Amino acid sequence: MSDDLAAIVVADAEAREGRRGVCGAELLESDWPDEHMIILGDRLTSLDGVTRHFRADTEGFRQLVRAKPEFFVYAGHGNFNPDFTSLGPYLELDGMVLTQYDIALRLRLPRNKLAVLGACLAGQGAKTDSGEVSGFLRSLMATGAGAIGMPLWSVSDGVMIRTVGALLAASRRDARPSGTGVFEPVQALYERYRHVAALDGLNADELIEYLPFCLYL
Repeated sequence: MSDDLAAIVVADAEAREGRRGVCGAELLESDWPDEHMIILGDRLTSLDGVTRHFRADTEGFRQLVRAKPEFFVYAGHGNFNPDFTSLGPYLELDGMVLTQYDIALRLRLPRNKLAVLGACLAGQGAKTDSGEVSGFLRSLMATGAGAIGMPLWSVSDGVMIRTVGALLAASRRDARPSGTGVFEPVQALYERYRHVAALDGLNADELIEYLPFCLYL
């Protein structure tokens, strides 16, 4: 129960206007204690008790690295610009972008159990000039991350919120005295996807939309 959860939250215009969108709502459903949360970027009103709140900038990253969080979540948007060539896909921050090299060189997660990039296309790679494939997956592996979750395609913000929220909530249940004592992210995702697959009336395209990301170990 003493594990830290660090989140970079880049709310979009829809969320700021009170509509559905990227807002970091997956953090609300996790039942994480405020004293064990670190938030970079936008903070939901319901998380006013979180004292470790920083801007999503260089200083914020320094504080995130210093915390060595066991759980890490990025809640924002991902995109791909062909002009970036070997830089590959990127994550959007306020007024700047975050590339795979920013993650590999600036972030350290030596105690991490789960890292999630909740952004479209974050799981896509790019070929370097030497011909190898790089991307956020390899960058997060370089940081020391444990299990890594990221989408390969464009996904619904609401579906991503519910899926990541279910994983984080499962980790809290397992950590309680009545739980298993060991968080198994693969099992938690499996149970979530079994629940989704059992929903009535979903066609193939909708089913893919409701299974937003892949999990790597």
